[in-house]
Amino acid sequence: MPASGGILRYLRAKGSVDARSVNLQVREACVRALAEFPADRPLRVLELGGGAGGAFRYWMSLLVPFRRVEFTATDRDGGLLEAYREAVAALAGELGFPVTGDQPDRLRIEDGGRVIDLRLRRVVAPEGFPREDEGSFDLMVAQSFWDLVPPGTALALGRQLLAPGGILYATLTFSGGTRFAPPHELDRQLLHCYHASMGGERGGDPYAGERLLGHVRMPGSGFSELATGRSDWRVVPTDEGYIADERFFLLTVLGFIEKELLTSTEIRDDQLDWWTGIRRRQLADGQLSYAARQQDLVARRDG
Repeated sequence: MPASGGILRYLRAKGSVDARSVNLQVREACVRALAEFPADRPLRVLELGGGAGGAFRYWMSLLVPFRRVEFTATDRDGGLLEAYREAVAALAGELGFPVTGDQPDRLRIEDGGRVIDLRLRRVVAPEGFPREDEGSFDLMVAQSFWDLVPPGTALALGRQLLAPGGILYATLTFSGGTRFAPPHELDRQLLHCYHASMGGERGGDPYAGERLLGHVRMPGSGFSELATGRSDWRVVPTDEGYIADERFFLLTVLGFIEKELLTSTEIRDDQLDWWTGIRRRQLADGQLSYAARQQDLVARRDG
């Protein structure tokens, strides 16, 4: 089933925000770590929470030295994986690279002597990976994902799925901070409740960025930290308004917050209506700014 137009537009709209937020020092540490892998054998890559393929171009920019890449993209939403395949095919066409493969879950891209084999898998992390996947990957990547799953999932999957010496690269992992400007008297109360809603029954982790770093640094974690750094999302209007489709991105973020707090026992309906109404008017007038605290991390599996 195809993914809804709203979520697809949101995932595409956040692309410009993602691109300027990734921590470049952490990226370079990942590139250096990958340089230690032989370039003459296939590099086996696993992406978790791949969504509609918005990060694929970025991941590929890390892998230029490798002549052969076996790239497995996973998501729990089959509709998003359909969009992922379409996005990769469109990117290859834009770059002038031949694309082959008539199976819905596979695609091959050729770039001169380089070959990228893409496999799409519908998987619910962390329980959806069978025993035959154990130790099967050299690089595990995820963008804006680890706050959506229970604490501890990243290292548990890394120990399960990465080969010894494999690389874990987590980008744009939410780390417990949301800010809007201009300030509003309800911001502190409302956003505290919003962060709390990410855990609990949802099973996520609003402090995933900090927690993942802490887990890696624990003795016996099975991983060695290579680099870490902040990668905050920031959206600030210009004199001409918002860049690209970032107005829609912010509108969707406001919708996420409203949806989470509709069932809150700590926020009255009239308070939520007042706050969201003001924020939407500020957005329409090109006056709303937004920031989210995030963390990037690259680590190597021991062994």
